[in-house]
Amino acid sequence: MLALLRGLVMFLILLMCPMLLHAATRRVELLQGDLTLFDQLTGAVIAKSESVYGRMMAANGVDPTSNKGRLILAWVIRISRDINIADSVHRMGNASLNPGVRTKLMSGGLHLVPPPLRLQYVELVSHFLDTLVPFDCFGLNDMSEVLNRIPMSNMSEAQIDVYFRVLLAALRASETDAEQESLGAQQLARADEGLRRSLLHELGYLQANVARYATYAQDPTAAAPIDACWAMRVTMHAMLALPDPERDIVLRRTFQSQHGTR
Repeated sequence: MLALLRGLVMFLILLMCPMLLHAATRRVELLQGDLTLFDQLTGAVIAKSESVYGRMMAANGVDPTSNKGRLILAWVIRISRDINIADSVHRMGNASLNPGVRTKLMSGGLHLVPPPLRLQYVELVSHFLDTLVPFDCFGLNDMSEVLNRIPMSNMSEAQIDVYFRVLLAALRASETDAEQESLGAQQLARADEGLRRSLLHELGYLQANVARYATYAQDPTAAAPIDACWAMRVTMHAMLALPDPERDIVLRRTFQSQHGTR
């Protein structure tokens, strides 16, 4: 059950990436100097980038000249000019039509970022699911399509800022050879037990809810949209309700399993 749960958790978390990650995968001209984000946005840069990003922002209901539009553009420029992630930016640019590749590039560093950033990312995804997605997932079963329905215009500037901040940290981490301290058997066992208890708590200790969740986990593609939304939210809430260090162990292992490490 726990192995199945960890696989499902990874599936749910990374569904958010294709929707947002495209905003940072286009190439833009590198800027020089150590300026603040908004100081970098000279009139010439905005004018030159408008044709590249304007349609993308407009499609998401964001005015490119608004504060939100300028914030998105500022982060794209900052990420593109970061010499520490040049290889990742190059790969993302070449894979701009392949959401799976873009997601893999980001997920490769999520298990290496500092715990507070990892938590911020998962909290952001959970908040989107709770507040921007209806209870029936727009009548859809494909969670990627569901989350693609959320326009950036519905996201606050603070939320967009958090996402790109975590994205940059993840891309930087994926370019390093940093190794994390290995987890002991007792630590892993406590985290697994904590996750089991937290999940049961979210399910209300009701056999009907446990059975409903297990049914969804066995074949998510066959589940009704209402069941898919419910199971996704239960999973996110269960993870976030854990105390540290168990919570970060669960989140770290989740992203490590996606990256192919332990």
